[in-house]
Amino acid sequence: MVAAATKHTGQEALLLRFDALDFDSEFDGIWACGSLVHIARRDLNSVLTRLSRALKPNGVAYLSFKYGNSERMEGERFFNDLNETTLGTILSSCTADALFPVEKPLEGTDAPTRSNRLITSSRPTAGHSMEIARIT
Repeated sequence: MVAAATKHTGQEALLLRFDALDFDSEFDGIWACGSLVHIARRDLNSVLTRLSRALKPNGVAYLSFKYGNSERMEGERFFNDLNETTLGTILSSCTADALFPVEKPLEGTDAPTRSNRLITSSRPTAGHSMEIARIT
């Protein structure tokens, strides 16, 4: 994937662990869909701080988590499931002060069920609310 991204964009793409991110105001946007679910809660503050610091002042970040309130193993894969309360607490207590939960309903989706929900966070231009969306 890194090679394909480099080829497609004509720019160097990097493969890094979240704890190795060391950028300061370098990115207009960060898309972390389906990747932060594998970070333990004890490590989220540090990771979110690194992501927030990597964004330019008007940058945008999208983060997503499976909906729930547990850390669990599924086979050999670790998952950190968050709900509105848990994500709100994490965001309010960490030093990633530019990241807030946001609400943006997905068009064309019906009521989500527990097994197919995501909870997301973003760096909005205004407002503080939560999104719970159906995965298709």
